[in-house]
Amino acid sequence: MHRSLLSSVLSLSILLSALVAAHAVQAATLTVANNGVDSDICGSSAAPCRSISQAIAHANEGDTLMVGPGRYGDLNGNRILGEVGEEPAAFGGRCDLCMIHINKRLTLKSSNGAAVTVIDAGGVEIRAVLIEADGVVFGGRGQGFTIANAGSTGFVVYSSHDVTVVGNIAIHNESIKNLGVRPPLRPPAPPACRGTIA
Repeated sequence: MHRSLLSSVLSLSILLSALVAAHAVQAATLTVANNGVDSDICGSSAAPCRSISQAIAHANEGDTLMVGPGRYGDLNGNRILGEVGEEPAAFGGRCDLCMIHINKRLTLKSSNGAAVTVIDAGGVEIRAVLIEADGVVFGGRGQGFTIANAGSTGFVVYSSHDVTVVGNIAIHNESIKNLGVRPPLRPPAPPACRGTIA
């Protein structure tokens, strides 16, 4: 009886370990770069994606996107999104007319900071960045983005919890919205930091 019970407990332990291992997916880091090419297999450091949106499409929950310096969005300034290498304009649901839609728990950081990593909506009547997932990290100290020229809303966090937004700069956008997320109580930023989402 003792041996049968021990065998059952051991079998159950092995089964539980196998189930946990099967569900444990190691988080990956996907790469986005100005010299990247959007494809069905982009995202490695050897073959980076060109657009942030393509890397988001390839990413799994918990992954990190490391974005290299450069401009992302409307690259040629013609106010038409979705051309080769550009961020597409998404339609439907809450992302009606948004450029970058973060709809899963991801970490997005720039490798060289907000001063040289620009998400530029090119004046298109669009939301530049929409976060609609819990646990998203957007930017970091020295690893943020400049969000610029959105004709609608530069940055929206919609009904999401535990979202971290650090080290980003918002300029020349129609507005910045925080829908459904209570902002942290902080003293007003000093004048030198106006327009910075921290």
